[in-house]
Amino acid sequence: MKKILLLLLFFVTAKSSYAQFDQNPRDTYFTFSLGAGIPVVDNSAFDRWTQLNYNKKYNNNVSGNADIGVVYKKFNAGIRVAAGSGDFVTYSFYAGRKLTADQSPLVSFLNFEVGGQSVVSKTLAPVNYELSPDELGKDMQLNYNATFIGLYSKNYLSHLGINIGKKKRVAITPGFYIGLEYRVGGGTWKYGYLQDNGSDTYYYEDGSSYTTTNTKFVGNKVYDVPKLANKFMSGGVFLSITAF
Repeated sequence: MKKILLLLLFFVTAKSSYAQFDQNPRDTYFTFSLGAGIPVVDNSAFDRWTQLNYNKKYNNNVSGNADIGVVYKKFNAGIRVAAGSGDFVTYSFYAGRKLTADQSPLVSFLNFEVGGQSVVSKTLAPVNYELSPDELGKDMQLNYNATFIGLYSKNYLSHLGINIGKKKRVAITPGFYIGLEYRVGGGTWKYGYLQDNGSDTYYYEDGSSYTTTNTKFVGNKVYDVPKLANKFMSGGVFLSITAF
């Protein structure tokens, strides 16, 4: 119940949202969405490990989501990122087709997606891990990376949307999404540190400059930390701004 109330609260209080596709004659739309969701995943083996060794459960209860995409006629594509509690992050590219008819109050797209899942934790470490001479004194972290494929359903409540601006070319509309993902590669834990590989300085035409720092993760595979679940799902709501 608390999770449902949290999503409803986000839905009511958020300031941004999505577009009324079928009420505008243009073929191409650019969208930017923000939302909140609930991941559903069985990480029982990993949870038992953290409970046994750290007396805590690494919960992943709520995620914040960002999505940027483009719609062309009956097709859409984009990139989405979800950052959850417990240092869990997923990111993916998706592309798919509209399922609903024109003028439908629900504009629904079914997408195929491919992406990655990662965890970066500085509070967890492999049990009985012995640091090498190169690792002594370093800021160590536990990293997890995996590749997944899945289905991503993105649905806009177009009858609740509004158009704003002088020419009504910006639309705000709420919606909801459901994702089903399956791990197809990776799932590896590594323990290591970020190595400083120097910096690069770039100059603008006006003479000003900025500097970027180059880092590389140097780590070793560890096998006593259980892998995360090979399948997971998520669902939530979003509010999207669309430009015609």
